[in-house]
Amino acid sequence: MAKGNFGERLKRERELREVSMDELTKATRISTRFLEALENEDWKKLPGGVFGHGFVRAIARYLGLNEEALLSEYDSARAEHTPSSSSKPEERIPSPPKWLPLRQLALCCFWCWD
Repeated sequence: MAKGNFGERLKRERELREVSMDELTKATRISTRFLEALENEDWKKLPGGVFGHGFVRAIARYLGLNEEALLSEYDSARAEHTPSSSSKPEERIPSPPKWLPLRQLALCCFWCWD
């Protein structure tokens, strides 16, 4: 999906139905700044995860669009602008050796028997 397709489609669908930004804000209870950010694909101004999906679902429902199709477009558009998480491998803290608890138990027993 080329840059701008999701936002342009969303704005076009809203305008075709003659729905103003104010009307959509009142009907969906989504802030105007978030609606504008979606139409402008300004991903930095949008919350991620379930909030973004909830916004897209509510807009699709109100405009009479297919929710799943619009969500798919949203995910594709957002993925193009999200930095890849695979660029840096995850650093894990190594687990302690399995014999360590036995050593601690042995030391505890040694001190108790004195």
